[in-house]
Amino acid sequence: MKLSILGMSSLLVLGTYSSLQAEETNTKATSTTLTVNAGYDQVVPQQTKVSMTATVNNQSSTYQWVQTAGPKVALKNAKTSTASFTSPTVTASTTLSFKVTATDSSGTKTDAINVEVWSPFNTASDPSLLGDFSKKTGWKCDQDLSKSGLVSSVNVVNLGNTKRYTITAIPKHAIGSFPNAGNPNVASQQLYTLDIPSSPTKQTTSTSIKLFGFTSDGVTFDRNTAECYNNSPACEWRYEAVTAGIAKGAYQWSWLGSDCNNGHVQPNGNYHYHGLPESLINKLGDTGKSMVLMGYAADGFPIYGRWGYSTATSASSTIKRIKGSYRLKSGTRPSGPGGTYDGTFIQDWEYVKGLGDLDECNGRFGVTPQYPNGIYHYYLTDSYPFIPSCVYGKVVDSDFLGAGRI
Repeated sequence: MKLSILGMSSLLVLGTYSSLQAEETNTKATSTTLTVNAGYDQVVPQQTKVSMTATVNNQSSTYQWVQTAGPKVALKNAKTSTASFTSPTVTASTTLSFKVTATDSSGTKTDAINVEVWSPFNTASDPSLLGDFSKKTGWKCDQDLSKSGLVSSVNVVNLGNTKRYTITAIPKHAIGSFPNAGNPNVASQQLYTLDIPSSPTKQTTSTSIKLFGFTSDGVTFDRNTAECYNNSPACEWRYEAVTAGIAKGAYQWSWLGSDCNNGHVQPNGNYHYHGLPESLINKLGDTGKSMVLMGYAADGFPIYGRWGYSTATSASSTIKRIKGSYRLKSGTRPSGPGGTYDGTFIQDWEYVKGLGDLDECNGRFGVTPQYPNGIYHYYLTDSYPFIPSCVYGKVVDSDFLGAGRI
């Protein structure tokens, strides 16, 4: 990755951010028209306190919160800037919708917010599914980084055969609380540049990858963890970030403090994902009725979240939850930590062609809303490997392969 944070171009970009922020602040200060912002959508566990805070440009405003959709909850302090409720118990992940109305002498303005109440998957019946960390401190996504002055930005420059993305690694959705019991770091604004092919081409062999790609709002997908059994330099047994095995037994300590987006923060402040980011897919339209484009992989091919056509080449076929083609190995580990293969380590898993919908890189060829004539594309899935560890196209930027890895 071309880390130009200290270079002149980066200083100019950061200066532009500062100017834009100052201009926005001055505009707000002199504005006489009421504005209200209900904040980013949230993802929360069942039976937990949820707070929603509206911000306005006139502190003398009055407020009124109302619920507009979803199972009915009892709103507290509905006539203040911050309303709260206790999330209900649900049988499947369910979205609750709310509206806040602010009123001052100039009139009224409204804004809306959605809160998804998350229901965990049944990993007992299918151990390849995402583990349940929802009871961990920091898991629920209710923190809006933009309110801390952090800027989410994606800039794209077409260089002909490649496209250069400059990103700040700050999402346009809510994240969990950091630092937390499993992650001691604080998210901060970055400045990274990543190059991908403008017209990707599928090759006959795959390439192992460490940094899989990035989202439409400029946050990276990082497949592997840095944690290895006994801190082995060769990392014969690498801890898996999001499967059920890591959340129990002797390896409880190695849970990485991830939030509802399967994201956490590196020591340098870089917020990134190890699995499907729930807040982002909801923000982009996770209704189960259409495919959701989430970003681009290291080789330039598009990345979709969770949903795909039941017949890959037919846009008229039904939408279904796409499943990876990996399973737990049978028996016990022959070395290292020993014990039964339970998903704690990435080496606990094996690819079985045809077991699910996708190849070993969690990809397939098919039609998508953005590519009606068909294209090879990848999926972030609720089942292992969640984020692919390889790509099938040509990688033009060595940072995806590990050199200068963020």
